[in-house]
Amino acid sequence: MFLRQVPNNFYTIPSILLRIFVLLLLGASFFSAFYFSPEREYPIVSSVIEAKKISFIADDNEVAAGFYYKPEPCRNEKEAIIIVPPFPISESIGTFDRYLLDEGYKIASLSLPKKTGYKYRIKHSELFFTVLNSILKNKDMSDGNSQDKELLQTLSKLTGFFEKTEIFLIAEGPYVQTLCDYYNKNPNAFSGAFFVISEEMPLPTGLKEGTYTVLNEKDLKFSENIALFPICFFIQSKENLAGFGDIRGNDILASLLLGAERDLGRQDRIKTVKTFEKWLNLRSSLTIK
Repeated sequence: MFLRQVPNNFYTIPSILLRIFVLLLLGASFFSAFYFSPEREYPIVSSVIEAKKISFIADDNEVAAGFYYKPEPCRNEKEAIIIVPPFPISESIGTFDRYLLDEGYKIASLSLPKKTGYKYRIKHSELFFTVLNSILKNKDMSDGNSQDKELLQTLSKLTGFFEKTEIFLIAEGPYVQTLCDYYNKNPNAFSGAFFVISEEMPLPTGLKEGTYTVLNEKDLKFSENIALFPICFFIQSKENLAGFGDIRGNDILASLLLGAERDLGRQDRIKTVKTFEKWLNLRSSLTIK
């Protein structure tokens, strides 16, 4: 009654269009929040009885070499697995780490050197710019030699942490060639190394004939002879985005931009680490007495 003479534009066409736009915007926001939400992390049921940061001093500064975890029960005290992620370690360990830890393996996640260029100074922007460079086919402008040197120094310190232990390596991403070169110079550094690469990428160069074998995801066949080779290359289809870690479970939008789909339940990722585990059991049966 008192508001009868107050101007009211609630039913005007511009007002109606505005409300429709806001409703569509809210609906799209809710849809995106659910559709692009990350997959649930692989659960760790086993108890972790030891977790420590491994570091060393370089140029009067403390440098992180990696993070070590020991589960209870532990499958074999004589073996340890070093995991080299494609990107610098975040607060949350990846699916490879979680699965192997839950299965009772001692693991250590290598701390990768962070890029020092201006575009990477934004916190947690490493993955974003890597995906952007992949889409635009840009080359990484960072100092590769400096990054490789720092990586190998870190790896050397991490392997030195494990005494009287058979070390196995699993890696993917931009440092595969560097790690293969390291193995050529230090063949006794690992008891075995497992590299995950995309079918679009060529095999690393410089390896001696008879030191490596190749497994293909599309025609996966295991035999006891695989254990004879210290290095194994696991070739995945390009849709699995080998070299991008858990991106298909963590960043769905980035995966779609790269032409891949969500990894439902992280099943593809788990399948990959199970392939590594099968190779590991064959290889360790030969190297661990």
